[in-house]
Order: sequence, then C-alpha cells, then structure tokens
Amino acid sequence: MRHLKNSNTLDLTTEFLTSNEWDVIELDLTVDPVQLSEYYYKLKTDLEHFCFNFNSKEYLRPEVYERFQKEQKVGNYIGNVDAWSISWPVERDIPCPSRFQANPDVYPEIKDIGQMEFAETAHPQTRYVFGILKKLLDTLSERALRQMLVSRHPPGLRVTNHVDSDLKKLHIPLYTNPDAVFTFGENDERVYPMELGKMYIINPIVPHGTFNGGATERVHLLSRIDIDYIPEVAGMHGNIE
Repeated sequence: MRHLKNSNTLDLTTEFLTSNEWDVIELDLTVDPVQLSEYYYKLKTDLEHFCFNFNSKEYLRPEVYERFQKEQKVGNYIGNVDAWSISWPVERDIPCPSRFQANPDVYPEIKDIGQMEFAETAHPQTRYVFGILKKLLDTLSERALRQMLVSRHPPGLRVTNHVDSDLKKLHIPLYTNPDAVFTFGENDERVYPMELGKMYIINPIVPHGTFNGGATERVHLLSRIDIDYIPEVAGMHGNIE
C-alpha cells in the first residue's frame, strides 16, 4: 500500500521511512478548514506584496529570471507559480524566493549555505505567525515545520516528474480543488488529490509531480519534517482549531 492512512497504527521505522516503498502518509491529525482559508485570505490581501514569482526580476538569480522569460519554465515547474517564504534565516521586509532561486547579492545570508543548514537556520518570519499557523507551530513545533513555504499553483500549472533529496515534506492544503493532484511513479500512474483540513507527508525520493487540472488555484503550506519526528506526529490525533 503506497497511500498510508490510520497513521497512528503504522510501524514507521527509520528503515521504512527512508525507503521508496511508500508515497504518502495521510495523518490522523486534522486542521480547521475555516481557519486555513482565513490564513490564506490574509496572505493574498494584507501580505500579497511579500509574494514572489518567476517574474520577480529584482529578487531572482539572473539565470532563473532569463530562463523563465524565454521558456516559461524553471526547473520542474512548467508555468508561473506564486509563493510566500514563511521561513528565512533572517527577518526580511521584501519577498524571499526559494534558496535555489534567490539572488545571493540581494540575500547575502544564503551565500555558501547548504540545504541542510538552510533548513535548520530558516525560522518563521514574525509577520506570518498568526492564526492557524501559530496553532500549528504550538502543536507540531518547528521539527515538523522547517523551511515553510506557501505555494500557489494557478490552473494548468504542472510540476514534472522528478525526485528530490531524502528530506521528507509535510503538505497542508490551504485552498484547493479535487482536480489538483500529486502524482507518483515513473509514469505518474498513482494519483492523489489532497483535501482541505488534512495533512500529508510525502516521500520525495519516489518519482513524483503535481498537476492543477482544476479551474481554481491550488495553495499548499509545505515544510520539511525531521524524519525521526515523523512517528510522533503520525501518532497525534484530533483537530487543530
């Protein structure tokens, strides 16, 4: 079984979690969907000016910006994507692209910093810690919410099949539709829609991608989760509200 449910009954050993024998763990711990929607509404109104995308020339590495202008894609992303970097090594009063895309001349704090160090030193910026995110941090701690990003995929956006590092990811939909899906497998043969109010851990060493085939945007809060903390989180139940 690749899509694991009833997570508090699973035997999530380190050997299993570091294998490619699973795609998604659907947690028993849920989140109040109204407060998730309210959080996203606050982002796209009061905090929209902190959102970046691949047209944000002044903040991106020049090669990233130029490639998108020519090809309308960056890495595995086909199309433009908006995002808020919730976590960053320092407080910033400007949009913060991902570490791989940000211009180090604008963000000197990311020069010569590796992925693991970035995940450990990037903390939630104060402006974003309110409402349901504060409650998530109080419940889960930063061990489950490292390197947080809110990513907004417009209709039609595709992230092509790829594999990432072994750092596991937690996904919490803030706004979605039934046709916005994760795909897993060499040929995208396993398809998983993700529901508002639920939380999921995905296994990025398995070939995977995403596609928003719906008519509305798809918005996820995503983070890194410490692998040795996954069994504890999987054992939690109830509703964060």
